[in-house]
Amino acid sequence: TAGVFAYYDKNHNNYGQVLGLGKTLAFALNDQYVTNDTTSLAAYAQGSYKVTQALTLTLGGRVTNEIKGVTAHPNQLGLGYDTAQIQAAGYPTHLKTTQFTPRLAVQYHFGPNLMVFASATKGFQGGGWNGLTGSNPIDFNSFRPETVWSYETGWRSTPTDRLRLNATFFYEDV
Repeated sequence: TAGVFAYYDKNHNNYGQVLGLGKTLAFALNDQYVTNDTTSLAAYAQGSYKVTQALTLTLGGRVTNEIKGVTAHPNQLGLGYDTAQIQAAGYPTHLKTTQFTPRLAVQYHFGPNLMVFASATKGFQGGGWNGLTGSNPIDFNSFRPETVWSYETGWRSTPTDRLRLNATFFYEDV
């Protein structure tokens, strides 16, 4: 299996509206306009190889290229802060990440009624920015991309025609 993935999102936030305040109160509490742009492109592939009649190995991977940007604008009264003030506070307003996330799995059939399996998979989530912030650009902090290794093992069994016993165990190394 192989394929590509593309995602684009542009959203505009008016934080006074998020708080549910009227225009007068929102201005007084530093109404802020923020635009977020996200473009994500990925290519992935996965294949299985039957080593023996009982043993199957699966190998896969995905390469993701993600670009995020944020633009801040003060409200109509000039309250709030802009993109240059966020950068001056030491926070990036543009994030670009390329990440490879592999998957390895093994399956072994002890017979028609018992199969055991194990897998290791790396997950990825892109970075971003704190959505609701205060009146100071230093509150507009960013967070880095995150990765996690997820491990899974278990078995699938059918000891009798009317009974199925399955178990799966998970562990995540965050």
